[in-house]
Amino acid sequence: HVGCGLSHRAVVAEAKRHGLSNVLVFEDDVLFTSDALAGLQTALEELRGRDWRLLYLGACRWRQEFPLAQGATRLAQAGPVTCSHAVAYHESVYDRILSDVPGESAAMEEWLKIHHGIDQYYAFNLTDGKYLLSRVIATQRNIVPLESPEVQRHLAG
Repeated sequence: HVGCGLSHRAVVAEAKRHGLSNVLVFEDDVLFTSDALAGLQTALEELRGRDWRLLYLGACRWRQEFPLAQGATRLAQAGPVTCSHAVAYHESVYDRILSDVPGESAAMEEWLKIHHGIDQYYAFNLTDGKYLLSRVIATQRNIVPLESPEVQRHLAG
């Protein structure tokens, strides 16, 4: 959890340093569906003009369903989801993350005693401007059994 939290924070810091308006992070254990590129394109089109902070291409939803955003066909308003294997950050959240999440190991270990993981921090402390693809296009091996049969069918070899 320490390495994951530090890695995500470091990517956000680097994105801010380079003036990027957003950045997409994939963890090393992410699995993609066979239609991931089309799903990502739909998500980007449906995000256009919306105020957003995080976009999850996949997440552990704990069998919850979230409503589609107004006018969207695949973009849902994310509630308290976990996992951070495929998440995009908008520049509007960079400063908050850099302020709240420590950037060195010992401080991260202490921070994790409260937040338990970077994904838990996002789930319960960043509550607005979060979206999730409804039918996810990314998952992790350990949560495949929790995914819908449709997602399981679309997993790329």
